[in-house]
Amino acid sequence: MISVVIPTLWKYAPFCDFLAQVCVQHHVHDVIIVDNDRSNRPHHDVLLHAKVKLLDFGQNMFVNPSWNLGVYHAKASIICLQNDDIEFDCAIYSQVSDFLKPHMGLVSLSGLPVTAPHVQIEPWQGDSMFGCGQLMFFHRHRFCHIDPELLVYCGDNWLFDHMQHITNQNHMINNLSHHTPYAQTSKHFRHMLTQEQITYAQVLASCGIPAHHT
Repeated sequence: MISVVIPTLWKYAPFCDFLAQVCVQHHVHDVIIVDNDRSNRPHHDVLLHAKVKLLDFGQNMFVNPSWNLGVYHAKASIICLQNDDIEFDCAIYSQVSDFLKPHMGLVSLSGLPVTAPHVQIEPWQGDSMFGCGQLMFFHRHRFCHIDPELLVYCGDNWLFDHMQHITNQNHMINNLSHHTPYAQTSKHFRHMLTQEQITYAQVLASCGIPAHHT
C-alpha cells in the first residue's frame, strides 16, 4: 500500500478534482495533504474523503519540511511524494506498488516525452532526472529527513542522491502520460534558489555523498 504526501498552496485549480481520482485507487492507503495556505483552501468534497488527512500548521511550512512532516504522518510502507500541479495515469500506483522492493532506492518520474505506449520503470543509468521531484516513490525505511535549511529547493536532489548512494538502485518512470504546468508554487520562491543550492552542496559534502541529481 502507498501513502501519498502532497504539500499545497492551492494555486493549481484542477488539484482537487485530480485528488478525487487518487483517493479511489486501491493501492492508495491514505493521502496526507499539508495545507500551506488555509486562506486559499477550496471547498471541495474530496477533502472530506476518508483517506484524506489534512495537516494545517497555520503557516507555510514550505515544501521540504512538508515532505518531512507528511512522511512522519503517513501510514503505508511505500511513500509517494507528489506535486499538487501534476495529473497523470493513476495506474502507476499499482505498477509501482508491485515493482518497488525494500532493497531499492527512489522510483521517480523522468519527465521526458512519452515515446512508447507502455509505462516502463527502468534503472537509472545517468539519464536525465528532469521531472524527478514531481512524483517520487520509496520505501519509508529509506527516507532520510531533508535538512531543515532547505525549504523549497533541492529536497528531491537529496532524496535521489542519498538513496542512490545507499542502494545504487534508483529507477525512473518512463512513458507515463502526465500533464503539469510546472512550478505553480516554487516559481514564487525563485529568490531562494541560489542560497539553497549552496546549502545543499555543503550538506552533500558533509555526508560524503556524490551529487548525481543535476
